[in-house]
Amino acid sequence: MTTQAMGTNQTKVTWGFKGHLNCPMNLMFLAIDFEHQIGNELQQGLNNLKVILEKKDNTTKYID
Repeated sequence: MTTQAMGTNQTKVTWGFKGHLNCPMNLMFLAIDFEHQIGNELQQGLNNLKVILEKKDNTTKYID
């Protein structure tokens, strides 16, 4: 994940998923709606990140 200040009140967040699955698991994942499956967790993560980035004293580094 990377963050980039885009302005006074804007931050661009970029992240992705990377991995490898062997057949037939890789074919099964073509039919799964990941946004539906993990959408709530992704939104909660973005909400948490927003709180962290909006803190006035943002000197703490968060590493996962």
